[in-house]
Amino acid sequence: MHDEDDLRAVKFLAVFALLFVISLFMTWKQFKYWAFAEQATATVTQVFETTERGRRGREIQKKAVVFAFKDADGKRVEDREDVPFSRTIAAGDELEVRYFPGDKKSSRIVGEANLLWPTVFFGSLLAGVVVVVKLAREASA
Repeated sequence: MHDEDDLRAVKFLAVFALLFVISLFMTWKQFKYWAFAEQATATVTQVFETTERGRRGREIQKKAVVFAFKDADGKRVEDREDVPFSRTIAAGDELEVRYFPGDKKSSRIVGEANLLWPTVFFGSLLAGVVVVVKLAREASA
């Protein structure tokens, strides 16, 4: 019975290690925007509803926002981002965006960050620590 518990804990740790690595990568992508991206004021040029196909062929309704801003060099940049339907936004509105200079399709609307991956990252980190502590205690007993 003790070996089965150890095997279960090791499998649990392996799954969370994989989840940790994936979420670390995704969290790093999000963190780069928070830490290193430039910020600018953009003007919304168009808002429309669109339908896209998901991975399994399911149709997904989205609200698309097209916006334009001038980067640090004064060049006009236009980009698009999908936002929740609950977000009230119209053509002509101004909003803050973060972007990486030189990458025309890197801009994101401030406040539209996806916190799923940072949550998964810190949750898997905590779960991994709990399992490692449990294994260490059992090994020393």
